[in-house]
Amino acid sequence: MVGNSVLLSRLCGLLDSLYKFEIKKTAKYIIWGLYAVLLAAVSYFHEPWFDEAQAWQIAKSASLYELFFVVPHYEGHPPLWHLVLFPFVKGGMPYEFSLSFVNIAFMAAGSFLIMFKTKLPDAAKITLSFTYFLFYQYGVISRPYSMMFLAFMLCAVNYREKNEKPVRMALSLAFMCLTSAYGLAIAGLICVVWLLEFKSKKSFGAFVKELVKSRVFVCMAGLLVLAVLLVVMMLPYPDTYAVSGGRDAGVIAGNLFYTYLILPADATIGTALTNDDNLFEYNSVQLSNLVFVILSAVVYLWMWIMAKKKGKLLLLLPFAVMPALYGVVFFGGHHIGITTLNLIFFASVCSDSETVCEFRKYGSMAHYFTIAGAAVFAAVQIFWSASSAVMEINRCYASGKAMAEFIKENNIQYGYLLNNVEISKEKDGSYFHHINFSYTAVETLAYFDENIYDAFNRGDDRLMYNTHRTLRGEAYDDEYEYIKSVGIPDYVIGAPTFGDSYGEYMDYLYEDYRLVSVGDFEYGKIFKGQSITAYDIIYRVEEIPD
Repeated sequence: MVGNSVLLSRLCGLLDSLYKFEIKKTAKYIIWGLYAVLLAAVSYFHEPWFDEAQAWQIAKSASLYELFFVVPHYEGHPPLWHLVLFPFVKGGMPYEFSLSFVNIAFMAAGSFLIMFKTKLPDAAKITLSFTYFLFYQYGVISRPYSMMFLAFMLCAVNYREKNEKPVRMALSLAFMCLTSAYGLAIAGLICVVWLLEFKSKKSFGAFVKELVKSRVFVCMAGLLVLAVLLVVMMLPYPDTYAVSGGRDAGVIAGNLFYTYLILPADATIGTALTNDDNLFEYNSVQLSNLVFVILSAVVYLWMWIMAKKKGKLLLLLPFAVMPALYGVVFFGGHHIGITTLNLIFFASVCSDSETVCEFRKYGSMAHYFTIAGAAVFAAVQIFWSASSAVMEINRCYASGKAMAEFIKENNIQYGYLLNNVEISKEKDGSYFHHINFSYTAVETLAYFDENIYDAFNRGDDRLMYNTHRTLRGEAYDDEYEYIKSVGIPDYVIGAPTFGDSYGEYMDYLYEDYRLVSVGDFEYGKIFKGQSITAYDIIYRVEEIPD
């Protein structure tokens, strides 16, 4: 027993030392610089995939009018990311370099705020930037989540003085609104928290009177106007593909099970989802999920104790509401990191370098358990970052670049190229056409100055991206006739499914001649240090029957 007591005492002393660890400002600059350098180094080996290429292609092809008044209805998020890329595209800057440069700039700015402007313990400051979502998923893969990270940190830094300096907080929240539809929802919830904290224990009448006299009211009004404009801007049109199908109640129930009971674990140290995909195939009845539910309960308990200790229980509102939106609207593996960002925001607001992990009020074991949990979180997340970086360097993330090089080397861009068209059946047996939804076409076109696909948006050089439109009825028939009129393709780029639907839709693609593989392009989408292997294939005409 004595030996165990000594061991426990030494362990507690080590944990305390880690918690109280401090580094000098110069060392912090070096660590921050190392973060940016490592991001640039790993990004050098990254092959952009569809989401990254789609944003670049929209910035390249769409007019400013379309960026504001057309594209958001189909893309489902504000146009800020496209507008940020716009000058790089129009200025003729290199595709991969520009994507990485913009993304790293946002991530480095957010990391700087963590390092120098928050009151988190130094141990947290020097590790958070190297965790999986802040380093690999949002740092190497270039998407609007880099802007959301910076927006979260700006909100955290300005939160304490939000009433004294409301303009700064309002601008931070406005930036959050402009990053994505989910950013808009989170910013709205933070505004609700802000208003409730402003009211405090005042009577409703006194609250309204004080509010309308303050600059907070003007800022809130401005944010409300912005939110309404963005919602109108993003409302989906009837032919938007994302709303073309309904959601089964059972699927929604499974999604909500995940977003409420599994997601907090996945945002910290869990691996319930092992790929960057949606929740449609998630099995919520697996016994192994019990472990993740327990981990999520631990995260919820930590948040509750932290919020109660600092008088910030209202900050739990986003964690209570957002899972419902995730489960009902759409959720992919990369969205897990939004919860991670929200947790960092929460910890930054609640911390003052003295109490972020201080749980002595609840007993020394709770105190040390919290510090140990933080250490496990950092270790697991950094392992995911390191293993993902190694995979990124050693293998292909997306096939678009390799396929574009193959097309150019063999000069096949001058023949009739057909991208893998997606055709689906309605419940009544009729067909609808998700117009030219092709990951491969967009990924390859990012390396060309013109549309090399005769059937992809009818070869239009101003539509070199997926429009996310669904064609039905006469519009469907018209597109069908157009593709048939172009003739038999020399090559099919991508990996179409030559099934019954293709045979019924376009006989010449399925039965009239055989296609032979010209090249297999292996790639693996990396997620939390794991990778799912897939292939894209180029087919050519081997023989055309009489």
